[in-house]
Amino acid sequence: MEDLSSNFQFSQNIFASINSAWILRAINSTFLVPIFEELFCRIFLLEFFQGLSWPFKSVSHRIDQKPQFLSRPPLSWISVIATSTFFMVGHSLSAWPAAFIYFVLTCMIYKLTLSLRGCILVHAIANVAIAVFVIFFPSMGYLW
Repeated sequence: MEDLSSNFQFSQNIFASINSAWILRAINSTFLVPIFEELFCRIFLLEFFQGLSWPFKSVSHRIDQKPQFLSRPPLSWISVIATSTFFMVGHSLSAWPAAFIYFVLTCMIYKLTLSLRGCILVHAIANVAIAVFVIFFPSMGYLW
């Protein structure tokens, strides 16, 4: 009988941390953030850095150009590293290594599938997984 009561208390403690702010953050992290981060990073930044060479060309020259139709994803090593760095900096310091590796890996998914929707879906699933993980391990809240 003690096992059932301790399990019930455990589940009460978990769900006590879920409030309206947590729910709004989960919705934001699941739907809005993946769409906007993927559009900005994959569509704008990858294409922007693709046109740069080492050493970087004039940034003002690149900004003035109109976007061109892409027959394949703009995935040079410069564009992937530079965009992964931008993506990483947009996250908390403790998440930098994971964010950088995540973006490089999803660039590989993007190259294989040619699907922005797939990257958005992977991003949403990753954010949901982190949110659920933080529910069960509140001390890891710095991840989310």
